[in-house]
Amino acid sequence: MKPILLLAGIVIGLALVPLVITKEYILNLIILVSLYTVLSQSWNILGGYTGQISLGHSTFFGMGALVFRFLWIAGLSPYLALGAGSISSLLLASAIGFPAFKLKGHYFAIGTLALSMIALITVQNVFPGVSFIPPQYLKGYSLFPIYYMALILGTITILLVYGLSRSKLGLALVSVREDEDAAEAIGINIFKYKVISMSLSTLIAGLGGGLFSFYVASYYYYVPFDLGWSFDPVSGRTYLRCRCFCDIERIIRHQSGTDECVDLRHRLHLHGPLLSQGHHRNTQTTSEEKIIGRFREGDLRGKGVRRRNFKVENL
Repeated sequence: MKPILLLAGIVIGLALVPLVITKEYILNLIILVSLYTVLSQSWNILGGYTGQISLGHSTFFGMGALVFRFLWIAGLSPYLALGAGSISSLLLASAIGFPAFKLKGHYFAIGTLALSMIALITVQNVFPGVSFIPPQYLKGYSLFPIYYMALILGTITILLVYGLSRSKLGLALVSVREDEDAAEAIGINIFKYKVISMSLSTLIAGLGGGLFSFYVASYYYYVPFDLGWSFDPVSGRTYLRCRCFCDIERIIRHQSGTDECVDLRHRLHLHGPLLSQGHHRNTQTTSEEKIIGRFREGDLRGKGVRRRNFKVENL
């Protein structure tokens, strides 16, 4: 309940910002923070909870931006165009993205990366020009409707992911991430939950693309399809993981009384089975594996590492 009240207080405070602060820099900053919140949480559903490392998010982000732009210029309401752009991203995912689940692990990441590059090159050739806002829209261009749209989308996305992390659906997605074979053995339909995860993820990515198109006055059509939109939400998570690896290595060296560096990359799979659940190569559990297992127990619900749950026993 406290996180909800905290979020409500933050949203109310941000809603009052345009009434108090007139500097466009502050409004632009909050709009960009909301945009990247939407994009990163869309990737978090597929990559963080379900464990499917997708590098094709720029395709769905760009599709939402492209459809939104055409419909908005044609005279459709921005909010209706936003919904249409989101649905178009879902339709593209159903046609191209869902078959990619036949691939697993690194091959899935490579397949989605190839999808992004194909979409980028296609748009560059089909729409080589620049998208401009028509003069009638440019005259009344204002950051206020964009600001509140970004704030609403960011809030909805955070609430959706927060509710997902505490639902049976979220638990099923996490079980798929941790061990697909074990999840299937207890009756979880792996493909079904991957499809649900990608559907939610692409819908939100399409909303982010529509917000980008509504925010930027003019841009090349291929810009929302740029590969940077696929890597930006991944890079932050990777950085946190690398920092966590460094922390664990220091603890292991201190615990074992040696300065020898432990290569954790071969002992811990980011999206594989938990070492603490008994999926070991050998029957004997090493001290490093026990520490890593306890480290991962604090990350089961997709909330990141909480240091208060990280305990090292005398091994």
